[in-house]
Amino acid sequence: MKKTIFFFITLLLTPLLIPQSARGLVYFWQKKPQSERLVFEFQSLTSAPKVIRSNYRSISIKIPPAILQQEPKPAPVDLSFSHLVEKIIIQQSNIIIQTKTNAIGFISFWKKNERKLYLDLFFDPLGKRWKPPANNKPKKSIKKEYTQKKALESKPKKKARKIKKPSALPKVNPQNLDKKQPSKDSTRQTHPPLKKQSTATGNIQNKTSLQNKKSPLFKLKAKIKRVSIENAVILRPRVSKQTNPPKQTTTQPINQNKKPSSQQKPKSDSKVIQKKTSTTENNSVLSPDNATNASLPNADTPDFEDVLITAKAAIANGELNVALESLKSVINHPKLPENLKEDAYYTYANVLFDLYKDKLPEGFEQIVAAYERAINYNPKSLNVPNALLKLGYLNLQVNNIPEAKGYFNLLRDKYPYDPSVPLTYFYWGEYYFKHRQYQKAADLFQTFITKYPDHKVAEEAAIYLAKSLKRLEFYTQGLEIVQYIEQRWPRYYLKKPYFLLDSAFLYYKNNKLPQAKQRYLLYTNLLPEGKNVDIALARIGDIYLLQKHKKAAKKLYELAAAKFPDKEGGLIAAMRLAEEGIYDKPSIKDMFSVFNRPYNLRPKKIYTTIIQKYPSSPLASLAKIKLAIWEIFNNHPEKSLSILKSFFDNPQKELKAKATEVALEAFTQILKKYLKEKNYNKIVYFVKTYPFLQKLFPSFQDEQKLLLATVYLELDKFKKAINIIYPILQKNPKLQSTKNALALALTLYLKLENWPKIIELGQKAKKWPLNKKQQEQVDFALALAYEKLKNINKSIPLWRKIASNIDTDAQKRAYALYFLANHYAKKRDWENVYVFSQEALSLFLEKAKNTEKDKIITCLKLLIQATSLTGRKTEALGWALELKKYLTESHPSWPAFQYQLALLYKKNGDKNAWQKALKELIQKAQNSLYAQMAKEDLNIAKLKQQAKIFEAKKP
Repeated sequence: MKKTIFFFITLLLTPLLIPQSARGLVYFWQKKPQSERLVFEFQSLTSAPKVIRSNYRSISIKIPPAILQQEPKPAPVDLSFSHLVEKIIIQQSNIIIQTKTNAIGFISFWKKNERKLYLDLFFDPLGKRWKPPANNKPKKSIKKEYTQKKALESKPKKKARKIKKPSALPKVNPQNLDKKQPSKDSTRQTHPPLKKQSTATGNIQNKTSLQNKKSPLFKLKAKIKRVSIENAVILRPRVSKQTNPPKQTTTQPINQNKKPSSQQKPKSDSKVIQKKTSTTENNSVLSPDNATNASLPNADTPDFEDVLITAKAAIANGELNVALESLKSVINHPKLPENLKEDAYYTYANVLFDLYKDKLPEGFEQIVAAYERAINYNPKSLNVPNALLKLGYLNLQVNNIPEAKGYFNLLRDKYPYDPSVPLTYFYWGEYYFKHRQYQKAADLFQTFITKYPDHKVAEEAAIYLAKSLKRLEFYTQGLEIVQYIEQRWPRYYLKKPYFLLDSAFLYYKNNKLPQAKQRYLLYTNLLPEGKNVDIALARIGDIYLLQKHKKAAKKLYELAAAKFPDKEGGLIAAMRLAEEGIYDKPSIKDMFSVFNRPYNLRPKKIYTTIIQKYPSSPLASLAKIKLAIWEIFNNHPEKSLSILKSFFDNPQKELKAKATEVALEAFTQILKKYLKEKNYNKIVYFVKTYPFLQKLFPSFQDEQKLLLATVYLELDKFKKAINIIYPILQKNPKLQSTKNALALALTLYLKLENWPKIIELGQKAKKWPLNKKQQEQVDFALALAYEKLKNINKSIPLWRKIASNIDTDAQKRAYALYFLANHYAKKRDWENVYVFSQEALSLFLEKAKNTEKDKIITCLKLLIQATSLTGRKTEALGWALELKKYLTESHPSWPAFQYQLALLYKKNGDKNAWQKALKELIQKAQNSLYAQMAKEDLNIAKLKQQAKIFEAKKP
C-alpha cells in the first residue's frame, strides 16, 4: 500500500516545473489540472504584495521599489507550454504578467514562512466583462457631502435645457428624468416606476448614472424567496403592449394618480429633457406612459436580456422546460442582438442537453444542431471546448463511435490544456465499463487518475477503476485502488454507499476477513433496506464460517434465506446450508461427496434457481459448474456439457480451470460410452455442437486425445486423427500414452497404406522400451510394409519371427504364414508351401472366416497346387472340393477353378464327374476360354469313344 500511495504522490508532483536558480527573486511556472500556477520566491520581502488586474490582459504585482532593486532580476522562464501566460515583465516596483486572453481569473496567496507568492490563473469567461476602474477621485467626507446637499436644496432649481423630441412622444416633466439633481427630497418626488432597476446579473445599463452616483451598484429590494417562475414577483418595470396613454397636456406631469406637493409641482413652462443612450444599452429610464408610447413601434420585440435572465433563473431552479420555452421565443428572432447571440445559443443548447441526456436517442438531433449552430457562430469562443466535449458524449451514448472519437480527438488536439480534456478519458472509460469491456475501461480510468489526480471526478474514476479490476478478477490490484480511495476520500461511502460492497468483496478475496466484515456491516447499518443487503448478510455468514464461528454463520444464513428467499444473497445462504460448507472452488471429488448426502434433489433446485434468476451474477457461474457436476454424478454427461456451454460463452476467469476440469470429465464419459457402442458419429456431433471443447483440446489428457483420434480413425478422417497423434509421438517414449500413440499411428498408416511412414515409425521405435505385444505390432507393420515394397530380404525374417511365436495374435500369425506360403510357392518349395498355407488356412478359418475370404481361397489354391504337383491327386481333389464352397459362379476365377476341378475328377478316374463338371462350365460360363477348352475336351473324348467302337467292329 505504501508503494501505491508513493506512486500517486509521485504522479501528483510531475507537472512541468521550470525553476530558475539565482540568488534573489526566483519564479517558476507550473501546469495544474485545471489551472496554471506562477510561484514567486523573494529573499527580502516579508509582507504580502498586492496583486491586481491592471489591464484587460495583464495582472500586476505591486512590490516596494527597494525590494526589486536589492534583488537581482531572474532569468526569463520558458512559457511556450503555457496556455494562459504570454510573458512576465519585471519593472522597478511592479511585476507584470501579460496573459494571452482576457477571459481569465486568478487567485493569489502569500506564504510568509517561505516568502513565496502563489498566483493561480484559470479560464473564466466572466473575465471578459472586466473593465478598468474609473479615475479615482478623492472621496468627500460625509460631513462635507451633507453640507453640499443642504446647499443645493436651498438653491432654486434651474430650468432644464430644452431638447427637441419626436412629435410622437408626449413631453415629460424634467424632474422625473433628471438624475443629476443632488436633492434627496426632489429625488423622492419622482414616480416609483421611473427609478432605474438593477438587472439579475447586477449590471446597470445607464453609464451616466453609474459615473455620477456614489451609491452601491446593487440594492436588495426584498427578501429572496425560492419560488417558481410563474409565482415570482416582478420587480422590473414591464412594457405593456396595449396600454392607452392618459389624456394630458405637454406641460402636465405624467402621473395623475398622486397629486404633487407645492414643492414637487413642476412649473408649467418646463420642457422635456431626453438623454442620449448608447446603442448597446437596451434599458433606458422612462416613465410608464413614455415607455408605453415608445414601445408601440416595436411591440413584437421582446426584452432579449430579460428573457435570458428569466431562462437562467429557471435553469437555476431546475425548471428546464420553462427555460426552454423562454429561449425558444428569442433563439431564432431576427432582432436578437449580436452581443447576446452566443450566450443565447449556448444556453439553449445546454438546456436541450440537460433535458435529453438521460433520454437519448430522443432529442439527439436537436442537441447536435443547437451546439453546431453555437460553434459556427463563433468558432473561437471559449465555449467551444465544452461544446465539443458534449457532442462527443452525445455520440458516445448513441454508439456513434467514429463521431465520438472525432469530437474527443479534436478537443484534445486543439485545446490540450482545456479543463474539458480530462473528461474525454472519463467518458470513454464509462462507456467501456457499461459495455462490459472492463480491460479498456480500466486502462482509461488508470490514465485518468494518473494524469488528473485532482480533478473533480477523480474519485468517481477511481471507483470505476476498482470495479473494473474486480470484474477482471484482478483482486490484488483492485484492493490497492480501494485502499487509495479510502485514504484519499475517507468518507466516500456517504456519497457512494453501494461501493462498500465492492470494497468489502475485494478485501474478502484478498483474505482480509476482518476488514471485509467491517465494510459489510457498515453497509447493512447505513442501508438496512438497501439494495444487495441480502448479499452482505450472506457474505458476513461466509466470513464467520471461515473464522470457525459455525453457529453465528448458520444463524446469518438462516436469516438471509428466510428474509430473502428469492434474492441472490438468500440463494447463497440456502446453497451454503444445503452443502454444509463453502465450496466456491468446487472439485468433482468434493461435490460428489456432497451429492451423496441424503437431501437428494435440493442442490439441483438451488443451482437452477440461481442460474435462472441471476444469470449475470458471478454466483451463476459457480452454480453452473456445480450443476454440471451434479449431472455427471447422475450419469448424464450430455446435460453437463449443455450447462457448461453457457459458462464458456462468458467465462469467469477465477472458475475457468474448474469448469475445464468438469468439461473434460463429462467429455471423457461421452467418449467411453459411445466408443463402446461404436457410435462414432455421436461423438463427433458433440464436438461440433460444443465449440468450447475444441478450445479446451490443449487441456485434454493424452489418453482423451487418443480416444478422439480413434473416433476420427474409425470414421476415416485420417488427417484429423494424425494431427492429434503426431504431437504425442514426440513426447517421452517411456510414457504409456506415447506407446499408445505409436500403435494408433501404425494402424492409421496401415489403413492409408503409407508404407514409407510405417518404416519411418518402425525405425524410430526400434529402441523404445516396448513390451512384447507392442513389439509384435511394430514387427508386423514393418514386415507388411517391406512386403508391399517388395523388400523380401527384410520382410521374410520378420514373417518367420511372427509365425514362429505361437503366442502372437492369431490373425497376425495367419498373415505371416500366408506371406511365407506365397514366398515359397514362388520358389516352388511345395513342402513349405503345403505346411505354411495349411496352417494359415486353419487360423483364417478360426479367426477371420468372414473377413479374410480372399486369403482363404488363396491358401486352398496353394494347397491344391502343392498336392497335385506332388502326386497326391486324391488330396488335391479334396482341397478342390473345399475351395468350391468359397467360390461362387460370379467369382472371376470360377471358370478356371471349375476346369481344374474337372481335371482332378479325371485324374482320379471319375469320368462321369469330369464330364458333368465340364458341361456345367460350358453351361454357366459359355463365353469363357475355359468353356471352349471344355467343349474341345468333350469333343475329343467323344471322338475317342467313337474310335474305340469303330476299332471294336473291325474283323
